Amino acid sequence: YLLYRHYEKMAEDIEVPERGNESENLVPVLVYHGIVPGKPKNEEEVSPADFTDQMFTLKKEGYQTVSMDQFYRFVTQGESLPDKSFVLTFDDGRKDSYYPVDPILKALGYTATMFVITNTLNHPTLSPYYLSTEELRTMAHSGRWELQSHGRDDHVLIPVNATGGKGRFMSNKKWLASE
Repeated sequence: YLLYRHYEKMAEDIEVPERGNESENLVPVLVYHGIVPGKPKNEEEVSPADFTDQMFTLKKEGYQTVSMDQFYRFVTQGESLPDKSFVLTFDDGRKDSYYPVDPILKALGYTATMFVITNTLNHPTLSPYYLSTEELRTMAHSGRWELQSHGRDDHVLIPVNATGGKGRFMSNKKWLASE
């Protein structure tokens, strides 16, 4: 609640510029993984300060989020979206994506989609890292989060060559020695 009040106060001063008749045909899709304190360990992570700055900058420039359903209809049926629309997504169902982000979404009136790796749900050794079913339920009921599947085994490594090399199954063909 205190974080939300802080972000809400920051958001009060934002004057959103008038929208022109820009009728854009491109919609950016922003993909985040973890929002982690300190210096991020890899390019998939962003600091809370950088994420906050990015979201507030987008809001000041008049950008607004759209849901995955709106985006799907835009792509498949040519349905129009408001100018300066973007899709905000997070991968893996990580706690460090939900907790620092939710107060910002609430303050800015933004929504996001969390892609959840389903084999992590209520896993006793992974629970400090991944969101639980109850946390996901809370997210879904907030109206700020949409939940989608990131797959069951998307981060499981599979054999990809004759020497035993391993890779992610979504970006590699599985090595089958008999074939």
